Amino acid sequence: MWIGDFVRCHSVVRLLQERFPGRPVDLLSTTLCAPLADYMPGVRKAVVVDLPRKRLAFAAHAALARRLRQEDYGRVLVMPRTWKSALAPYLAGIPERTGFAGEARFGLLNDLRWGERRLPRMVDRCAALAFPAGAALPSDWPEPQLRVPAAEVAAWRERLGLGTGPTVALAPGAVGPSKRWPAFAELAQRLAAQGLDIWVLGGPNEAELARDIVARARARGRATSRATICAPPSWRSPPPTWPCPTIPGCCTWRPPPGRRRSASSARPAPGTGRRSTRSPP
Repeated sequence: MWIGDFVRCHSVVRLLQERFPGRPVDLLSTTLCAPLADYMPGVRKAVVVDLPRKRLAFAAHAALARRLRQEDYGRVLVMPRTWKSALAPYLAGIPERTGFAGEARFGLLNDLRWGERRLPRMVDRCAALAFPAGAALPSDWPEPQLRVPAAEVAAWRERLGLGTGPTVALAPGAVGPSKRWPAFAELAQRLAAQGLDIWVLGGPNEAELARDIVARARARGRATSRATICAPPSWRSPPPTWPCPTIPGCCTWRPPPGRRRSASSARPAPGTGRRSTRSPP
């Protein structure tokens, strides 16, 4: 699961808190997302596992099932729709296993839900599983929350030598150059000229991109000397995004009028295998 999806699923945790006050809630998480669970109100802990992608790896799912069985869970919400995502909860013998039919998961799930495709967004599908089958769903979901103690934030900023003033973080990473917004350097220059601290965030794969944005922004004016490249957080360090009030990032960008992406940069539309030059809104 990507970080954004993991954070958005905290809406489900908040719904479960409302329905079942005091009942502990754990999240199955990859190593990438696990540190976020420490700062999610209502989450007891993250069960960390990195299952292989694009293959079944039955032994890994069986090992996860043994870990889940030791926790004596009473219910599991299986949010992904893949067949293998329901395997470990089934092998663990969790009494109530809720999820959409997905990839024909008959038998693996015993609280099978229908109508997944009528729910337009990921959060709608995930949060619907927190309600009884057939229940009316609200129009709005609780917002995700990440709460970091102020002392941790202050210590983190001091350790990295960051200022205490108003900050805007830029998250320029994307899945390939064709989905990357091209104006981050200009945005950094304009915001820094207004007296804001600028942080350019990213993991190891974005390090070169971050350095390029800072270098090009600084070349346009002295004001951008306030720009800083932030390294990825460590296991117990709050990520640099959390003290920031504003985080412009991108998953994709739409070409300006009159400019179209080349056919070579087009990617298959999900589930179709066909080439598409259309960017999501």
